[in-house]
Amino acid sequence: MELRQYWELLRKWLWLIILTTLVAGAAAFVFSIRQTPVYQSSTRLLVTQGSEEVSDLFGANSKVTGTFANVLSSRSMIEAAAQRVGLTDIDIDQLEDQITVQPLRDTQLIDLRVEHISPEIAADLANALPVVFSEFYTQQQTARFQESKRVLQKELDQLDTTLQALEVEMQNLREANDVEADSQRSVLQLQLSQLRSSYSNTLSQLESIQLTEAKALDTLAVVDVAKPDYQPIRPRVLMNTLLAAIVGAMIGLGAAFLIEYLDDTVKNPDDVGRVTGLSTLGVIARQKNGRPEQGLVAVENPRSPVAEAYRTIRTSIQFSSIDNPI
Repeated sequence: MELRQYWELLRKWLWLIILTTLVAGAAAFVFSIRQTPVYQSSTRLLVTQGSEEVSDLFGANSKVTGTFANVLSSRSMIEAAAQRVGLTDIDIDQLEDQITVQPLRDTQLIDLRVEHISPEIAADLANALPVVFSEFYTQQQTARFQESKRVLQKELDQLDTTLQALEVEMQNLREANDVEADSQRSVLQLQLSQLRSSYSNTLSQLESIQLTEAKALDTLAVVDVAKPDYQPIRPRVLMNTLLAAIVGAMIGLGAAFLIEYLDDTVKNPDDVGRVTGLSTLGVIARQKNGRPEQGLVAVENPRSPVAEAYRTIRTSIQFSSIDNPI
């Protein structure tokens, strides 16, 4: 098929292409504006790792950010965040599909995105999730160090009680001036020195545990606070309409080519030559005759294009067989 034939086909079926384009675009537009708009709020979080011992609470240091992201998107965290913002009657399974937690590669950053039909609720959930996670993580840390701190504190209390008792006894011995008192003072002085050393070591261990625990606090820092975004992410009415219109135009064009492909009727001299394999002697254009005698074109209007077409056919017939007169 030549380029001219393509152009003629487009001209012929332009109405169909325009119709399918308008119908598809209008249908997509109506469908899009009838959908409930969905809004998205996002926040960016920075994972602030503590000491190696604290980081090992959830896994190896190289996987802390990914692990935090998984915990953030867990069902328990989502339920706690929903309760914090006042969402009691809500489908948690559906809410899980609306929350996306994605750690950024080769960084300690996490992107948290929440979708909801309310922009305010989406922002509240995005801000509540890091808070809920931090509280949960702090509780886990506290539980981990609590037993060690309790044992050390109990030991300190016992040492302190013993020291006070020995110091009172030492004070009483200082008031005596006999040889036996001097011997007892020497023994008590050695005991006091050992107990003070033990007390100092135990207190140092307790302070070390408290320092390690303090380093592990605030494991998530909010870099960007989520704010309500009143521009819906879907439906994208304009985009859907344009895409549907393009698809409609393609459907109309495909239908036009299909109709032409299935149409085996003869409409022009080229079709005659293609079907019969013969050349045409001429073409008489269709004409409207009000009276029967108007059909005598060579008589009524001898200089018209139709009359000239008849003469062309006559000449073509005469020259079609010169050696053997027809």
